[in-house]
Amino acid sequence: MFPIARRRMLSCCSNQPVPRVSSIRGRWLTAVVSTLPVLFAMIGPASATALAAGNVTAVYAAGNLTLTGDNADNLVTMSVTAGVLTLTGQSGTTVNGLASVSTPLVGPLTASINMGGGNDTLTINNVTLVAPSVLMGSGNDTFVITNSNLTITTYSGGTGSNRFRMSNSSLRIKNFS
Repeated sequence: MFPIARRRMLSCCSNQPVPRVSSIRGRWLTAVVSTLPVLFAMIGPASATALAAGNVTAVYAAGNLTLTGDNADNLVTMSVTAGVLTLTGQSGTTVNGLASVSTPLVGPLTASINMGGGNDTLTINNVTLVAPSVLMGSGNDTFVITNSNLTITTYSGGTGSNRFRMSNSSLRIKNFS
């Protein structure tokens, strides 16, 4: 259904518009996507996560979020509405042992994310975020970005067949693997 890309290469569905690359400066790549939806396939065929059952630990202090998954399959959505950050587990995943956690944001949001092993899905919706690292870990992972503005220093899909989906968002990644 979706084209398969080799490691470190991206390809787009042939029936969807390709995102415009607005600038390349040094090692930074800035991509602005203004179409719904664009799906990128990375490092192998797409696979769906059936039922997640893990727990993701979230620690937020002074604008800094640390998100750490376990080795089970985790499905988590991060969203911001009216200045409140909400992390919601999907398909049986919990966040700090709960279905959902929320906290008011204090200044700009910075996050370090390590989803751990398992077939994980991380969805970021309506968030402006600076992330020193997003590590999806081993497993068949999916990273979804919608209506967001992200700057990521290091992104790693880890081992396995991974998918990357983005719509109506701006993304800068310095180091991609």
